[in-house]
Amino acid sequence: MASQLGDRLGMSEPELDFTPTSLKRLEDKLIELPQKTDIQNFSDEEIVQLVREVAAYVGEVLVLHADGKWRPLKDLWSTHVVFEGDIRIIKEGRRRVAPSIAFSLGAIGAAAWDMISIGKKPSLYKDYQSAKKKMVKEELKSKSD
Repeated sequence: MASQLGDRLGMSEPELDFTPTSLKRLEDKLIELPQKTDIQNFSDEEIVQLVREVAAYVGEVLVLHADGKWRPLKDLWSTHVVFEGDIRIIKEGRRRVAPSIAFSLGAIGAAAWDMISIGKKPSLYKDYQSAKKKMVKEELKSKSD
């Protein structure tokens, strides 16, 4: 899927080398996509394919560089990369430690699509950093969000 993602975004193999830094390059190319292509006219299939490509790429970087483990399930939305061992979770100013946490690849890919759809840069590298540090900040969304 990385080669498909590269073809779609005009990125070479050296640019998509599965390193954490490549996530920054991917973010830059994703934010450029609406300037080069009319994403508002993407078919549902095109959106799903882009989400899959981004999710698979980010997942592989998380496994290779943040010590995650694949937990493939029946579909993209239920496939996760799992991190184990004293995960710090911060929510509403409170801190707790959990034995593991799972990053939903479908959610990561869909969030990237949502961000570029509104003209904002996705946070793929930030997701990597959070996984690498074994620290997650949970944010509550207001009903107006």
